[in-house]
Amino acid sequence: MILRNPQFGLKLLGVRGSRPVSGQEFQIYGGQTTTIELTGFGDTRVFLDAGTGLLNSYQNSKHQSNRWKNLHFVITHTHWDHVIGLNQFPPLFDENASISFHAPTSENGTFESLFERLFSSEHSYFSRDQIKAKLHFNVIKPRIPFQINEKLRVEGIQVNHQAVTLGYKFSVGTKSVCFITDSAPLSNKCILGQGMQEASDLLGYEAFEGLYHSQMIDFINGADLIAYDTHFFDDKVKPDWGHSSPKYAIEICKAGNVKELVMFHHAPEDEDVLIKKKIEEAEALMLDCNFSLVAAREGDEWTLASA
Repeated sequence: MILRNPQFGLKLLGVRGSRPVSGQEFQIYGGQTTTIELTGFGDTRVFLDAGTGLLNSYQNSKHQSNRWKNLHFVITHTHWDHVIGLNQFPPLFDENASISFHAPTSENGTFESLFERLFSSEHSYFSRDQIKAKLHFNVIKPRIPFQINEKLRVEGIQVNHQAVTLGYKFSVGTKSVCFITDSAPLSNKCILGQGMQEASDLLGYEAFEGLYHSQMIDFINGADLIAYDTHFFDDKVKPDWGHSSPKYAIEICKAGNVKELVMFHHAPEDEDVLIKKKIEEAEALMLDCNFSLVAAREGDEWTLASA
């Protein structure tokens, strides 16, 4: 059924980083890994990444199998916690389903080649020839926008994480949401992304750091909502892991005039009580900020505008 007046928004299906977790100590914020659904496009369903939150969502709504026929996945990168939900994803085996993947290419290969390896015998007990859905693979390049449909515009930007990892901005009309997850600040000359060290060598580190910072601010400028990587506590950042903390996220969002910051990609060792502590520490840094702050919780939803 196509909705007459669908609403552009998002739903958090998985907000955990690195690996899924379970137990009473993770009940408030959830334990599924990165999956976000962009909502409001009728029979077309759009997801950012495909962690364990994807399988959990399907299991909870499998009685609505007709809603899993026309799917788009926008992929940040192919670390396991962001794609592992594909390995046993039922619509892949449905001959009536059409599934499009939009992803960057790195020196490790295309997303299509990585997808083929995902279903090789050493990684899966499903074989590639069992997949019956119609698959489409589209290569995404940083700062070159593309359309999912006539309404949803998507643009990527390379972030400071291993290989080629993209942050994304999704826009419908004047409304936009950004996802900058798995990204480290360029502190202590920690440069992780493919091609970024070469750019730093060419420009000089200080010039490269300034350019990276200004381009990120320009990219997120005016966003209605941004989910930003706050994996680490501010005093425990391990830059070479490719993750950030609340202090840097707040700095970026303040400079970018965003309206709401969602602390995202919770560390697997951070129980609910620790995430609450991280929120308190972050709020202490918000005294002169004009945007709101919340911690991502599995199941949270936002509505931004009519799509």
